Amino acid sequence: MRALVVYESMFGNTHEVAESIGAGLREYGEVTVVPVAEATAEHLAAADLVIVGGPTHAHTMSSARSREAAGEQAAKDPGLELDVAADGPGVREWLAEVGPVDGVSAAAFDTRVDGPAVFTGRASKTIVRHLERHGFAIVADPISFLVDRHNHLLPGEPERAASWGSQLASPVVR
Repeated sequence: MRALVVYESMFGNTHEVAESIGAGLREYGEVTVVPVAEATAEHLAAADLVIVGGPTHAHTMSSARSREAAGEQAAKDPGLELDVAADGPGVREWLAEVGPVDGVSAAAFDTRVDGPAVFTGRASKTIVRHLERHGFAIVADPISFLVDRHNHLLPGEPERAASWGSQLASPVVR
């Protein structure tokens, strides 16, 4: 199995979750974890399983404006630091450029503030809809990994992400 994990991250949380998912997948095969700005058509063509994730901004996937606002927030808050891959396009823009695929297995995740999804939103649900429109075969329900109100992953979330990655690989092991 060859897996591709594509992520967008502003403060490093989604990046950490993506790496943890990749670690969980590695027991089943080759895994490439890349920020969305580095995800190429070649990466996509080589994958048996594609996992896409991003932060939840304003109840859904980020936009150019919400990423700009996150940058402004980081500039004002000494407790926040922008991820090394924060610049560039987001998952929304990447998905708009992805061409049709023929049933490649896929799943989606997001990071969001801990609280009921009805109040926080979930980017992963929108990511799934976009993946389906391109012809991906969704192999798992979208999942959220939680951060506190200070934009730090809750304890245990990286381990939960690794476990989810391992579970995702099992139906597509080749």
